[in-house]
Amino acid sequence: MNAKWEERMAKIKAEEQKKKEQILSERNVDEPTLIKSILGKYTNLHEDEIKEHWLEILDIEAEQEKCKTCQGLEYCTHSQKGYFRYINNDDEMTRYVSHYYQFHDYPCRYERQRREQAHIQRLLESSGVPRIYKEISFDEYKETDENRKAIEAARWIVNDDKDSSVYFYGSKGTGKTMLSCVITNEIARRGKVVVFSSVPDLMADIRASFKSDNTDDVINSVKNAPILVLDDLGAERATE
Repeated sequence: MNAKWEERMAKIKAEEQKKKEQILSERNVDEPTLIKSILGKYTNLHEDEIKEHWLEILDIEAEQEKCKTCQGLEYCTHSQKGYFRYINNDDEMTRYVSHYYQFHDYPCRYERQRREQAHIQRLLESSGVPRIYKEISFDEYKETDENRKAIEAARWIVNDDKDSSVYFYGSKGTGKTMLSCVITNEIARRGKVVVFSSVPDLMADIRASFKSDNTDDVINSVKNAPILVLDDLGAERATE
């Protein structure tokens, strides 16, 4: 086993050396000159570290150049799609003369966008908004003379970051539930945790929890919500 391992490592080193010689030839420089030029760019890295890893540093820089013209994750050719390697040039890290500490994988802008969209989708799915209104936004909510002020208030509360509250009232069928769902969706799309609950349904869940002895869980799920949207407040029976 050791002989095979040594043979494999020798082969890797030979290929690496061949690649180094090719690069030095293409750039018409010697190794000390190339190392000095790299050291000038990464001033906080140790020279010994650059000597050991200059080939990988150049590979990383080449990858980053490709990333600059990338048009999306589907075009990514990296072994770990959506990630690029970068060289840590931080003073805090330079005390470590180690490949492990100095080279890191980092999600690219497209991977970060994918993560953000996935996060928002999870928020939308867990918000409690009825399925029929899961995708609704201000664009789909019809504005009239009667509801214009309500829409203005809804837009205000969506963009508010001061723990404010707003209360919508009106006769049945005027669009209060739909507007409440719009508010919930718009807040979730901004990456914030928000919970929508119909008060009559919430009361029903609390009553049902008496049998399963998980009343605290039901109440805390609403009580601990960073942002709470309650619909049909006052529609529950007075005894509840």
